[in-house]
Amino acid sequence: MKKSLQLSFLFLVSLSFSNLFANQISSSLSDENKIWMPENLNVITFRNGDTITEIKDNKEWEQACNKGLPAWCYYNNEATNEKKHGKLYNWFALNDSRGLAPEGWRIAKAAEFSSVDPSQLTNQLGGFRNCYGAFHNIDSQGYWWSAEDNDGSNSAWGFTLDKVAQKAKATSDLKGCGMTVRCIKEN
Repeated sequence: MKKSLQLSFLFLVSLSFSNLFANQISSSLSDENKIWMPENLNVITFRNGDTITEIKDNKEWEQACNKGLPAWCYYNNEATNEKKHGKLYNWFALNDSRGLAPEGWRIAKAAEFSSVDPSQLTNQLGGFRNCYGAFHNIDSQGYWWSAEDNDGSNSAWGFTLDKVAQKAKATSDLKGCGMTVRCIKEN
């Protein structure tokens, strides 16, 4: 009886959490054809369950950049930035064959960011980490990777938003930089 009650409780908590998450997604960033994740991606494993390496050290971050190794970090290596901003990923994590986006989701393309109102993104301006490990612009600029490579070069397309200017634009950044990620699924 006690075990049955515990299982029932866990099921209800799980169901409530799932419904809460679904309501957040559908009520925040959606258009006619797509549902946007309401927050920046915040995972530490690939879709297949393999761990993505967290890199705090600047030299190690630079080495990952030079070797094309997938990695993530918190802005300024401070876990307190996780809740508001999610994680910063290099493009190698994004493009890894093991899959960064959760099941049923995909990484947004640069052109798709034009369908999102910038005011829906300004509360999650996660800044970025350059290839040498330095952090820049948290809460003043947001940088999101797109799913697109820049013609096979060492850079890939992304999207940036400046809070003060309320200006959004597509950018091309070195694949070793750490930027946030937004995912989409078809409605």
